[in-house]
Amino acid sequence: GEDGTNSKVIINVHKTRDHVALSDAGRMVYLQEFGANDGNCKLPSQELSTQVWHYTGTLSLGILSIPEPAVGDMYEFSKDEPVTLGILPVEDGNEKYEVHLPCSREVWFKLFLNGDGEQNMHIELFD
Repeated sequence: GEDGTNSKVIINVHKTRDHVALSDAGRMVYLQEFGANDGNCKLPSQELSTQVWHYTGTLSLGILSIPEPAVGDMYEFSKDEPVTLGILPVEDGNEKYEVHLPCSREVWFKLFLNGDGEQNMHIELFD
């Protein structure tokens, strides 16, 4: 709509062994280089899970780099219906995901990138 309520934003997440970057339509919006204090952030993800803190609608998650589950599959998630996916680690360390969300100040969610039974890192997006 004219007020932006039907507008969609696609946030691209690119995680390597050295950094995590978030972009919107090719524009970098966040970059975190991993350092000595970043613990497991450098490790490959084996599980991806979602948590929506504040938003009543549905968001979508796409996996762009990992053969299983299939590249390009989209998974809907919401506050009441989170998603947890077991994923195969990417050999070259390049993990790519995308989150489709409305252009709304009401959205607040987390993506957890977990290793073998523990959290490697999380990404939290809110206004």
